Amino acid sequence: MVARADRSCAYPFSPAADFPSMQAVLRQAALEFVDVDAETFLRMVRHRTSSDAAKGGVRSQYEAQLARGDSSVQVLGLTACGTLVGAVSVGLVDLRLKPDTVGGRIDIVVTEPHCRGLGVGGVLVAAAIQRLITDHGPRLRHLSTIAVHPAIAHMVENLEFIRVPTGDVPLYARDVEEATIAALSKRASTLLSSSLRSLRLRCVDCRRKQWSEPWCLPSPTRRNV
Repeated sequence: MVARADRSCAYPFSPAADFPSMQAVLRQAALEFVDVDAETFLRMVRHRTSSDAAKGGVRSQYEAQLARGDSSVQVLGLTACGTLVGAVSVGLVDLRLKPDTVGGRIDIVVTEPHCRGLGVGGVLVAAAIQRLITDHGPRLRHLSTIAVHPAIAHMVENLEFIRVPTGDVPLYARDVEEATIAALSKRASTLLSSSLRSLRLRCVDCRRKQWSEPWCLPSPTRRNV
């Protein structure tokens, strides 16, 4: 079963500021999860499409819902010292065959070009899954994502997502049962913590060594002073 992205959902997301416990840990390293407005996110997507050589470009399947402010779609961003370094769009759909249940779809992960290869995308995917579980665990019965990047595919496979046979589209999905939600939540939390480790260390080094050009800002060179 694959949740369709063109149906809205009656259940909204909570604000990113309510993301429990992790926010305090992140702030110690100048990292923070934030809500990102639709205009900013879609601008990031357009910039990625124009700068990537990927055939066919990139487009959010939730573009219309984002434009009209649909509360069943959320864009979760990660900032470093207040600078947005990446964002992920996540949507919910009602599962019609299972009343009062929802499916969660991780849509697009966008990382600023100068922050690619540092694990920002993995952090955002793990955080998005943890948010879906935190906000909608009792009614969450399905998760899916199109994992183009090998690192993202590897991460969701660690959460027991299975590739759906859909030709060339790398669609991964898994069902979620009441009996397994606690184990999934624990695993997602562990992956989130491990994914954040290298970014936190970069922030600590930046502060301790007083980098003149921080990793989170675009620059042709980064040197220690």
